[in-house]
Amino acid sequence: MPLIRELRKGYVVYEYSVPYIGSNPIHVVKNILFVYRKRSGNGVNHITGDIHYCIIGLLGVKSVLTIHDDFAFTTAKKGVFDRLYKWIFWLYLPIKLANKVLCISPTTKEAIDGLVKNNKTEVFPQHSLSENYTYSEDRKMKSSSIILQVGTLPQKNLETTLKALRNSTYELHVIRKMTCQQMQLAKELNVHVCNKYDLSDEQIVDEYKKADILVFPSLQEGFGMPIIEAQAVGCPVITSNRCPMSWVADEGALLLNDPLDEYELKACIEKVLYNLDFRNYLVQSGLRNIERFTLKNVVDRFIKLYQSL
Repeated sequence: MPLIRELRKGYVVYEYSVPYIGSNPIHVVKNILFVYRKRSGNGVNHITGDIHYCIIGLLGVKSVLTIHDDFAFTTAKKGVFDRLYKWIFWLYLPIKLANKVLCISPTTKEAIDGLVKNNKTEVFPQHSLSENYTYSEDRKMKSSSIILQVGTLPQKNLETTLKALRNSTYELHVIRKMTCQQMQLAKELNVHVCNKYDLSDEQIVDEYKKADILVFPSLQEGFGMPIIEAQAVGCPVITSNRCPMSWVADEGALLLNDPLDEYELKACIEKVLYNLDFRNYLVQSGLRNIERFTLKNVVDRFIKLYQSL
C-alpha cells in the first residue's frame, strides 16, 4: 500500500490483518483479542476496514478509527437483534472509544452522524492516487470515441449508460464483469461493448488513458475512486450530482442532475465530446482537483494527525 510504504520512510509501521471475517460473535471476540495482543502501547493504533469493533482491543492506548461507510448497519437483515448488535459494535462503541474517528467523505460522515450522535467524526480524505496515473499533454481523441464505465453493480447504474448510448457509434468499455442481463440489454440497444475484467493495475490505467470520457452515473458510493483516477490522466468525467461524487469531483466533472435520465446523460456525453473548450476546462479543473489526493498530501495529513494524539 503506497501510504504505508511512504510512512515507513520515516516511522516504524506494523500492518496486521485480523484472522476472521464476518460478524459471527465468536469471530468478533477472537479478532478483538488478536488486536489486543498486537497493539502498540507507545504508538498510534489505526483500525480501518469493516472491523470497527476492534477498537475495543485498544482501550488504554492511542487509537484512530476510519469509517468508510454505514453498510454494516444498513445491510443488517436478520431482525431487530442483528441491527442492534451491528449498531453497538460497529458504530456506537467504536465511535465512543476511539480517540479520532475519520470518515472518508461528507456522505459517510452525514450517515454516521445520523446513526450515532457525536462530536468526534471528521471528514478526512484518505484515498491517494497511484504514481501510475499520470497526465500527458499528447493525449488526443480518437476517430472512434471510447466511453469508459467502471463497475457493474446495481448502484453503478450501467443500464442508464447503455440506454444513453443506444444505436450510437461510440465504443463502450466496461471494467468489471457484466451480468448476462446487462450483456443482453447492450445487444438489444445496439451498443458496442467491450467488457474487460480481471485486469492488472497497469491495464486499468491504460483503459483510463485510452478513454475519451469516464461515465460514472453512480447512485451511491462510499467515495468514488474512478473519478480522481480519470482526472489524473486527463480523462474528462461525467458523474452524478450526488455526494460524495460531486464532492470528490469538485469542478472537474460534468454533473448529472438525474443520473437515471438517459437523455440527460446522452446530452452530456455529446457536450464533452464535441465542445472542445468545455472539454479542456474539465480536464484542467480535474488536474487541479487531484492535488487534494496526491500521495504526498495524504501522507502529510496522516503524519499531522498522528502527531496530534
